[in-house]
Amino acid sequence: MIGHAYDAGLQTAISTNGLLLDRETLRDFVRILDVLQISIHPWRYEDDLRGGVREFVDHVRAFKELGGRKAVFNVVLYRGGLISKLDELLEIVAAELGSDLDSIGIAPANPYGHGYLSPSSIPSLEECERAGQIIERFRANWTIRVNDAVSHYFSVKQNNWGSYGVIVNPDGYVYPTIEGADSLAYLFKEVEFDNLREKSLADIWLDSDVLNMFRGTEWHQEPCVSCPVRKECRGGSRLNAYVLTGDMTRADPFCVLSPDHEKVMRFYRDNDLTVIGAHGR
Repeated sequence: MIGHAYDAGLQTAISTNGLLLDRETLRDFVRILDVLQISIHPWRYEDDLRGGVREFVDHVRAFKELGGRKAVFNVVLYRGGLISKLDELLEIVAAELGSDLDSIGIAPANPYGHGYLSPSSIPSLEECERAGQIIERFRANWTIRVNDAVSHYFSVKQNNWGSYGVIVNPDGYVYPTIEGADSLAYLFKEVEFDNLREKSLADIWLDSDVLNMFRGTEWHQEPCVSCPVRKECRGGSRLNAYVLTGDMTRADPFCVLSPDHEKVMRFYRDNDLTVIGAHGR
């Protein structure tokens, strides 16, 4: 499937935990893959970060030696873990890989996906602030690019459903953009996503009811309807809206204009875990 997408002129990427990668698989990926993203889970190895990250480092080196184009790491921060080790992790990755690694992404666990099922895993406001300070120190000392989703976590994320990109899951379902794609079918039971076994990717991209709905703004409620940046923001994150309000058409609660903004502060400042996971079950 990746090969067909690449031959059709699409940019291809795969997100993997890296556990099943080997040199033979990496050799197959080199021709057809634009981006290899490995999600590293160093909290499994907190007693020996260097040894735990070794396998991921070796995968990137092999991919680049074989002619791979772009390799990135992605790290997710959880409440009460890893943030105290983030400094060490970044230093190890930079020292071991240098320019072989194109970037490293750092993001807090989100209120969807694993975070939806386990709200206690999502880091607090204070933890996010501490992680942001670590990232800034790292940037001052190393040239490796950091995609920082921590510092901007409390800002409104543009709704990109239908504007660029799709994710295809192993069962063939096509999900919009890259935001929490593995959570969509679980959360949005009232939404029927298209499947490659039934339609072509071109037909899905052009004619999907879900994509076409969110490409527009007719579904907006207030304050989005009256907002001067409505066309740029497009309502903000649909997943944040759904998991915090139970309504996928409401304004992103991370927006200060949203009537639901206080739920964000209750969760991150006051540790009110009842805010998340109360809807959609």
